[in-house]
Amino acid sequence: MMRSIFASCALAVVLSGCTAFHSLPPQGYATVAEEGALRLLLDQNGDPWPVDASGNAILPAGLDKSHAFRLSSRLKRAGIAYDREAVLDHMAAQLTSGGTPRRVVILIRGFNNSYGTFRAEYAAFRAWLGQHGGQYGAQYGAQGVVRFVDVYWDALHRGGGQANYPFGRFVRSRRNAERAGQCGLRDLLRRLPEGTDVTVVTHSLGAGVGLAALAPKPEGRGEQLCGTEPARALPAQLGDVRMVAVAPALGRIHVMDPEGRVRASSLGVLDRFYLAYNPRDPAVTKHGKGIDLPDWLGGDTRLGGSIRYVARFDAKLAKVGLDRAFQTIEFSQPAHGMAEYLKDAPRAGCLMWAGAILPDRPETCNLSK
Repeated sequence: MMRSIFASCALAVVLSGCTAFHSLPPQGYATVAEEGALRLLLDQNGDPWPVDASGNAILPAGLDKSHAFRLSSRLKRAGIAYDREAVLDHMAAQLTSGGTPRRVVILIRGFNNSYGTFRAEYAAFRAWLGQHGGQYGAQYGAQGVVRFVDVYWDALHRGGGQANYPFGRFVRSRRNAERAGQCGLRDLLRRLPEGTDVTVVTHSLGAGVGLAALAPKPEGRGEQLCGTEPARALPAQLGDVRMVAVAPALGRIHVMDPEGRVRASSLGVLDRFYLAYNPRDPAVTKHGKGIDLPDWLGGDTRLGGSIRYVARFDAKLAKVGLDRAFQTIEFSQPAHGMAEYLKDAPRAGCLMWAGAILPDRPETCNLSK
């Protein structure tokens, strides 16, 4: 037991010093084809990158990607006007060009991803949906036109260190995820037409981005600032709002107040919160390959892998009348990558059907819409 605790602490000290690269887009990012989706790029403060080539002015060939900077300040020094509100207005207009979509599907991957990894994984997920009956920009069932938003946030991918679970970077990324959700994605959602249905599909710490955009912080957890101003509330003009969280890197601070309480407002504007948890996932349980780490080390992620914690949260939601809104499904493969979850087609298909982005319900599916 003492050896395990000592090893855990030593590992944390070593990993906390690892350097990290910010998830910056490459030169020419604004001219790259969208591949059937709108790309929302957010810096570490939750500010959106320009959708035209002016953003290239802050990406010189020798830019140190391990050095953080504020996007608006860098553009100003380059003599380029940056109008945050205009960027978001333009993105919302792109989403609704050709008619208001019946449902907007927002994809958010997690921690330790570069821009290139984000792009490849989003494309792979849309391809998986196509193989299982989902169609982009087409009519199916009662869902109408579906359009996608790929969220690129500053997930601090591996730089000088090559460890699989770099705790020091994870804690910083968790703060970036909150700002990306409350200050970036939320401001895009606020611009959607009244009645627009939304499904947010997240993996790992991407759930931190999604939940921050859709729900208030638990009481007693403090207020998130966007620049110098408090995060703006998400109005109730949206239609049906669902979140599908696969192996979420979430814990107590995301869903409970400091006293461990859950309230009727805890899910924010969410009508349905579908959770895919996995007690064999080494990333969210911190157990595997001879390592047995405490839940608190590197950030609480129990909602993604602890059977007891998921049951406890479910019971708390039931007490405030949110039991139907929160539904769970258990996976069992000993791997964390989204691709591994999608290999379990019956369970993954059940999740995406419940999330209203696949038309057909698998026979073994026990979730409800």
